[in-house]
Amino acid sequence: MSEISHNRNYGIDLARVLSMLMVVILHNLLNGGVLSLSSTGGNNLFFWFIENLTIVAVNMFAMITGYLMINRKFHLKKIFGLWIVVWFWSVVTSLVTMLVLHAFEIKYMVKSIFPVVFGQYWYFNAYLVLFLLIPFLNAGFNLIDRDLKNKLVAGLLILFVTVGFINNLFLEKGYSALWLLMMYLIGGTIKQNDTKIIFNSSVWLWTIYILGAVISLVGEYLSIVKFGHVEYWINYNSPIVATQSISLFLALSKLNIKAEFARNFLKKIAPFTFAVYLIDANPYFFNHIIYQNFSFIRNLNIVSGTFSLLGCSVAMFSIFIMLDFFRIKLFNLVLNFKNR
Repeated sequence: MSEISHNRNYGIDLARVLSMLMVVILHNLLNGGVLSLSSTGGNNLFFWFIENLTIVAVNMFAMITGYLMINRKFHLKKIFGLWIVVWFWSVVTSLVTMLVLHAFEIKYMVKSIFPVVFGQYWYFNAYLVLFLLIPFLNAGFNLIDRDLKNKLVAGLLILFVTVGFINNLFLEKGYSALWLLMMYLIGGTIKQNDTKIIFNSSVWLWTIYILGAVISLVGEYLSIVKFGHVEYWINYNSPIVATQSISLFLALSKLNIKAEFARNFLKKIAPFTFAVYLIDANPYFFNHIIYQNFSFIRNLNIVSGTFSLLGCSVAMFSIFIMLDFFRIKLFNLVLNFKNR
């Protein structure tokens, strides 16, 4: 049985960790140059399958916010603390990357100093809008009858993954505050419903998740052959991606993690995971360090290529986690010094 209500659900911690590791893998695959948008070779299709398994990361991270925040009291100071972290990693990552490359670009530094104004991190800008709406969302959400609430959320989701998928509907392929709001409501709905009644076994959830990746792969293959592009299959508000995201989130939330060392590990590293996104998705780092630097994996066989991709991604994820650990130590030193 999952830990809910008063107890910590370590499956949610695992979902948070996995979603940020998936972000690193996604960036290494596409921006890193592993994936080809025009090849139907076996290796390329296999890496597209990995892309399809990891594309759920953003949706899942937003659902985690809804799951954790739907019943909690709103604290405005939390967004200020998060903004400080965003600003720190925006500036530091850009500056260090420039120093490593021996190239100082004033334009990029100005943008990194004002990350919200210049939209350096689309997710944080969208999350900022969502966060400021949370008090209104929670107040209305918790007043509505559960049955009606479930129907409204289901109706919105169907609208967003059909009309919104085909005709935008201000969703911007999922890169928007409106789509994060949808994921937030789904996370909150899962929190307030007994999902064990709906899904007695997680086997079906894992099956749906993997089957979605297979269906997308078939669609990607046909799209490359017929149209030469695959972008629609990896939109965050694709009906397949949305279904996969919900299935994986439900499956992870139902996990019964008993091992104490695993619980302690997840509890310790989960708070550092957002920094993984901030460092990895920093525009200067993204476009100068990650860009095309993993293309060598294309020339490896599937086994070597998979180990190289996952090994590099896990190493990057671990380094970013450690960097944020030292950032917190630094912040604590500064606070202690000011309080003397």
